[in-house]
Amino acid sequence: IDNTRAYVLDEQLRQMPFDVTGEICIAGLGVARGYLGQPELTAQRFLPDPFCPGERLYRTGDLGYWSADGQLHLVGRNDEQIKIRGFRIEIGEIERRLAAHPAVAQAAVISWMPRENDPQLAAYVVWGEGQQQTPLSTLQQSLQTLLPHHAMPCSWQILTAIPLAVSGKIDKRALPTPQCLCTAQAQARTLPNTPTEKTLWAIWSEVLHTDDFGVHDHFFDLGGHSLTLTQVRSRIQTQFGLELPLALLFTYLSIDKLAAYLDQHALPNIVTVGDSPAEGADNSGFETESLRQPRLAQTSTPEISAEEYSAIASTTSRSGMRQLVSISSSGDCESGYLPTSLSQRRMWVIQQFHPDSVAYNITAPLRLRGTLDLSLFRQTLDLLIARHEGLRTQFALRNQEPAQIILPASPASLEFIDLRGIDESDREQTARQIAQAFAAQPFDLATAPLFRVALLRTRENEHVLLWILHHTISDNWAISVLTRDALKIYSRLHQGQTDPSKMGLPELTTQYSDYAIEQRSPRAAEARQAHMAYWVERLQGLTDLLLPTDFPRPSEPSFRGRTLHAQLSESLIQALRHIGVSHGATPFMLLLASFNVLLARLSRSTDIAVGTPIANRHHAATEQLVGTLVNTLVMRNTVEPQATFDQLVQQVRDTALTAYAHQDAPFDELVERLEAQRADQPQGLVRVLFNVLNAPIGQLADVPFTYEVFDFDRVSAQFDLSIHVDTEFSRHIQLEYSTDLFSLDTAQRLLDSYVFLTEQLLAQPALPVS
Repeated sequence: IDNTRAYVLDEQLRQMPFDVTGEICIAGLGVARGYLGQPELTAQRFLPDPFCPGERLYRTGDLGYWSADGQLHLVGRNDEQIKIRGFRIEIGEIERRLAAHPAVAQAAVISWMPRENDPQLAAYVVWGEGQQQTPLSTLQQSLQTLLPHHAMPCSWQILTAIPLAVSGKIDKRALPTPQCLCTAQAQARTLPNTPTEKTLWAIWSEVLHTDDFGVHDHFFDLGGHSLTLTQVRSRIQTQFGLELPLALLFTYLSIDKLAAYLDQHALPNIVTVGDSPAEGADNSGFETESLRQPRLAQTSTPEISAEEYSAIASTTSRSGMRQLVSISSSGDCESGYLPTSLSQRRMWVIQQFHPDSVAYNITAPLRLRGTLDLSLFRQTLDLLIARHEGLRTQFALRNQEPAQIILPASPASLEFIDLRGIDESDREQTARQIAQAFAAQPFDLATAPLFRVALLRTRENEHVLLWILHHTISDNWAISVLTRDALKIYSRLHQGQTDPSKMGLPELTTQYSDYAIEQRSPRAAEARQAHMAYWVERLQGLTDLLLPTDFPRPSEPSFRGRTLHAQLSESLIQALRHIGVSHGATPFMLLLASFNVLLARLSRSTDIAVGTPIANRHHAATEQLVGTLVNTLVMRNTVEPQATFDQLVQQVRDTALTAYAHQDAPFDELVERLEAQRADQPQGLVRVLFNVLNAPIGQLADVPFTYEVFDFDRVSAQFDLSIHVDTEFSRHIQLEYSTDLFSLDTAQRLLDSYVFLTEQLLAQPALPVS
C-alpha cells in the first residue's frame, strides 16, 4: 500500500530483529487521528511515530515478525498473550500446535479462571473426518512433547464445530463454559503420599507459587531455577534439620526421586557439606538461629576467640552477637556504629577514590499502566522505609574503618514529574533522558538516604517509576524485594487497609546489619577459609581474558559505559527449557555455555573465566532482606573446539555446581589473596560479567495496575562487558559495555553475534562448538 509503513515493535516502540515476534504497528497517510469519543483508547493505540517526527502510528494489537526475505508473518493477537505462574503464553501458538495434529480439523484455546488468581487454559477440539474414535489422551500426549508443562490446557472438550463470528474468526465468547476435566497429564499426576513427599511438595508449592504439579514432575519444567532450588535447600534444612549439597538437588529434580533418596539414606544420617554444622547453622558459618532473635540493647565487649564464639553462638541473641564481635573490626555498637559487610567495605573504599562515580548506582525502572494514587504511593514509600533498615543507612569512618549507621524512619522524598505538558511525540524520549540523568547522579555515602525515587507521569493512566539505589544498600534481589513489597503495600492501601502490620508482608526476622555482624564473626571467618582454599587452587595459572578492543585500555578506568538491548524469541525460550530439562541444567548454565563459545572465538583462547553474581541468600532468614548480599563467583571453563555443545553444557553445569558449594568466599578477599600470584596479569581477576536475572518479582494478581520493565541507556559500566539476561519477566538481553574500550558498532555486533550463536547452539547441541 502506497504511503504506508509497517513496523514490528516491542513495548518500548523499538524495532524487533528478524524472526522475533513483536506488535505490528502501521504508520503513514492512512492512519486515522483516533477513535471518535474514546480519548483513553486513542491514547493507548495512536502514538507518535518515533521514526518519523510529527507523524502518528497505530498499534494494531496483532503480533507478527519480519522474516529475512521481507515477509511479514502474522502469529496472533497480543490480547491473547497471558501469564500463567509467571510464564508468558501465546494462545495462538497452542492453537496452531493443536490444529497441526493429523487427527484435528479445528481447535480453539481460551484462558479461564477456575479459582481466584489461578488462570488456566481450556482447549476445544473438532476431530477430522474419520478421526472421531481417536482417544483424547493421544492428542494430549502428543502436545506434551511440543509444549512446556505450564502451557498445557487443564480443560478439554470435543465439539462438532467451532463457533464462528460474522467476520469468519472464532467466536470465543460462544464456546461452552470450560469444565474442570483433568488432562491425561493431570490424570497421571501422582499426589504426594509419604510424609517426606508431602513435606517436599509443600516446599515446592511455596517457592514455585503453584500447587499444580505431582511428585513426578521435573523442577525446571515447572519454572524452577538455581535460585529457587537454593530456597528449596534452605527450607529442607528448616523442615528436616538437614544440610544438603545443592548439587544433590540438581541430581534429584522430582519430588519422588528426592524423597526416595532422603528416605533410603535415613534422614538423620544424610551426608552434609564439610563438617557437621551446629544446630541452626548453614555451611556459610552463619548462625541462622541468631538471625531470628529479637533485637535488644547492645554493649561492647573485648574480642573473643573463635572457640569461645562457637561455644556460645548457638544460644546468643542477634543483639548479643553484636556484643561479641570485636569493635576494632566491626564498629562500636553501643555508640550506634555498626559493622559493614565485606562487600560494603570494598564499595566504600572504591567510592573514596572515585567520589563522582556512578558505577555502583543500580536502577529498577518500571512502567505502570493503570490508575495510581499519588498520596497512597507516598504512604507506600514511608512504610517501606520503616520496614527496611537499608533505606535508612549511611556510612561514617570510625577507628579508621567504615561503619554503618541506621537512622530513624523519616518521610520519603519522592520526585514527581508530570510530562503530559510535553508534546506526545517527545514524552518517551524525555522520560528516558530524565531516567538517565537521575541514574547519573552520584551518592554521598555519608548522607542518607542512599536511594532516590521518581515518578514520571507520561499519560493519564501511565507512569514510569524510577528506583536508583547505591549498591552498598541493595542488590538485584533486594530490588525485587522492594518492588514486591511496594506493590503489596500499595495494593492493601488501595483496598482501604491502614494498619501497617496488615500489609500482607512476611515478618522480617532479621535486618542487614545483623548479616554484616555475622559475616564479621570469627566463626564465619574461619568457615570461609576452606572455600578460599578451593578458589585459590581452582584459579591457579589463570591468565587475563584478552578481547580485541577498539581503543587502548586507559591506565585508570572512567567507568563510563552504554547499554544495548535485544529481545529473546519465543523459540529460544522454549529451546532453553527443553534442553534444560533434558540436561538438568538451568537457563543460566546454557546461556553461559554459549557465551563461553563466543568469548573463546573472540579471544582465540580455550581457557575462559567469567565473573557471575550469585544472590548468596541460602537460608530463608535472608530472603526478605534489603541489602547487598550478592557475591561474585569466577566460572572458569575450557572451551575445546572439538567438544559438542552438549559436552560443554555438562562441563559448565559441573563448574557451576562446585562454585555454588564454595560461594561463601568473598570475592574481595579472593582478589587480595591472588594479587601476588597474578602480579603479571594487569587487568584484574574478572573483566567480563555474565548474569541471568531470576530474582523473584513476577506479576501480582491483586495490584490495580500492570507493570513492565522500562528500559533506558545507562551511562556507566563496572566491567569491560556485562551480559544480563532476563528469561522470565521482560525476556530480553542487555549488554553493558565500557566506552573506554568499545565502539557502539562493535558492541552491537557482539550482542547480535551472541544471540545468533545461542540460537544455533541450542538448535544443534550435538555438533562441535567450532
